[in-house]
Amino acid sequence: MVVKDYLPLSFVEGDGFLKLMNIVAPEYKVPTRNTIKSCIAKLYDEQKKRLISEISSAKSASLTMDTWTSTATESYITVTEHHITDNLELKANVLCTRAMPERHTGDNIANKLQSIVSEF
Repeated sequence: MVVKDYLPLSFVEGDGFLKLMNIVAPEYKVPTRNTIKSCIAKLYDEQKKRLISEISSAKSASLTMDTWTSTATESYITVTEHHITDNLELKANVLCTRAMPERHTGDNIANKLQSIVSEF
């Protein structure tokens, strides 16, 4: 729920949510935000390892990237990897979305892209 609805982790510690959970499932122990944070970090690490393995097994791959600005005027870069599996299935994996507060010059974009690719 926290991830799906983009809620802050502290949501699970709010009075309203705790009262609701006490009514709906009084025996359920609601996890703390730190527990949820740890679970999300673990899931991220597992998925990143899986993704690296998938990309490594591809015969070739290509990248696309996009720089964009949020409605709050914050700039981001998103990098996506594309490859075709041995079963001729097209795969597209978002590698990451990162903040990009610096100007969107060719050099800055290239540096950010190299930094991202080096992680994978």
